[in-house]
Amino acid sequence: QKLILDCGNGVADTVLTEICDKLELNYEVLYATPDGTFPNHHPDPSVEENLKDVIEALKGDFEYGFAYDGDADRIAFLTKQNNVKGDILALLFAKTMENPTIVGEVKCSQIMYDLINKK
Repeated sequence: QKLILDCGNGVADTVLTEICDKLELNYEVLYATPDGTFPNHHPDPSVEENLKDVIEALKGDFEYGFAYDGDADRIAFLTKQNNVKGDILALLFAKTMENPTIVGEVKCSQIMYDLINKK
């Protein structure tokens, strides 16, 4: 399966390609070079407009896409049909854990915390 990774000219690629290479993943990276002027798009994966290049790539051979914000602490996971934001990913991962401790960021929804605590 082929991945498309959008670093948004932030810092994600300071480690991301090294990790992907060690895991022997099949991937391509967009906008890997850190550039604080963000010449390709604003690095906010919660804004649909900033995901257009990943969405376009998913129309082709790519199965999954990941887009990061400037400091790589927020992420969007995309499939050909879905755009899954970080708080939903945290919820999905937490549901697989016995006693999850989740540290969220400012854009996480209260629903995420409520559903995790309901477990």
